[in-house]
Amino acid sequence: MLHILRSLGPLISVASITLLTLAVTRPQHTLWQLLSISPDFDLSPPASGQLLSFISVPLIFLICRALKPQTAGFSTWATAMLIAMCGEFAQATSESATFDWADILAVLMGGALTLLFPLKRYALANSSHSNSNSSSYNSLRITLPLVFALPLQLACYLPASNCGEDSKEGCDTIVWLTWEEIRADIQPEYGDTTTLSRPGKLLSGSGELIVVDRYTGFHVFDTSDIQNPIRLAYIPLPGVTDVTSDGDNLYANAFTDLVVLPIAALRSRTFEPGSEIRIEEQLWFSSRQFIESTIDLTDEDYENLLNGNIGIAIGLDYHEGGGTRYGEYISKTDVQSKYDTFDGAGNGT
Repeated sequence: MLHILRSLGPLISVASITLLTLAVTRPQHTLWQLLSISPDFDLSPPASGQLLSFISVPLIFLICRALKPQTAGFSTWATAMLIAMCGEFAQATSESATFDWADILAVLMGGALTLLFPLKRYALANSSHSNSNSSSYNSLRITLPLVFALPLQLACYLPASNCGEDSKEGCDTIVWLTWEEIRADIQPEYGDTTTLSRPGKLLSGSGELIVVDRYTGFHVFDTSDIQNPIRLAYIPLPGVTDVTSDGDNLYANAFTDLVVLPIAALRSRTFEPGSEIRIEEQLWFSSRQFIESTIDLTDEDYENLLNGNIGIAIGLDYHEGGGTRYGEYISKTDVQSKYDTFDGAGNGT
């Protein structure tokens, strides 16, 4: 127990140095998020990105020396170098890590600095460690250097975002469907001019078939000739995923609203824009349903996403190109698609 207590002082010092270095150079480090701590300072010293790599070998060597002075020689230095180098190269295998050849150079420089010290001087036998051969203590001495090396090698594991608070560079952009667009008067498009893009629920009736085009509207087909269905009309309705009928009216959801449309007026093509009945805020819809990640959003976009004041977020435009609409990926060349925005009448543009 006495020997363990003797080791606590140097170990606490080393741990403090490690955490202080992390706090100064990497205030957004994943470690602080796990601990629910937000360091309020970032001195950003020159080459701060390589500072942790530079001190990794000296720190690991000092930990070994604190735990077992009589073995803190060249073999310990070589082990520290191996741990640091393996940790750096391991970062190249993770998408959330930042691998930099400058970090490898920093490890080599830190190792060279450690070699400048007379290692033999650190390898003094300590006869007072008479109980140091106990298996539990030996296990502790072997494990602790690896434990303290872990936060050093995780130093580059930062959130993948380069999106800053003061600049939108590197930020994804939310594509909004505003409440005005969602709740605009419905204007049916008669004829066979609109493409069915995202088929969803089917509702069959006497000689008719309604096919939901998810989140954009629904199509009405004449099925009197079952072999040759004819599209009669397209009813644009942002947010629709389900339609039902009582014989006289169609009932459809529109994100958070319930919409009622008269069937007779739709059949006779006498439906007037605005003659639908809309009951607002009757349904629940997640504001983040189509946003797979909020890491690369500005604080303003994230706040709007939470409060829902603008409307419904239907996707993202990625800062590197491409994006998503209604949970589906679209390429850079297809960003301007039917699902980008809706005009004031609720029609795709």
